[in-house]
Amino acid sequence: MIARISTDETVTAAIEHYLLRLEQGNVPDKEAFLSEYPDCALDLREAIKDLDFADSVLGGSSATSIPLRPLRHAVRP
Repeated sequence: MIARISTDETVTAAIEHYLLRLEQGNVPDKEAFLSEYPDCALDLREAIKDLDFADSVLGGSSATSIPLRPLRHAVRP
């Protein structure tokens, strides 16, 4: 269980980093971004996929159109 908590914290930190880049107008290449987090790349890929889905539900055309500030604050437990 301890390893899972560590992975969850890493994924949370990585998503915050991803959203921060988007807020700054830098759309990260997903594969390059995932390569920065090899230990949790599978979980992170799913999280980014979920962000893309949320964006499509909210009517955006890409991850950059997600209302980032509210979502970014929702990532932290």
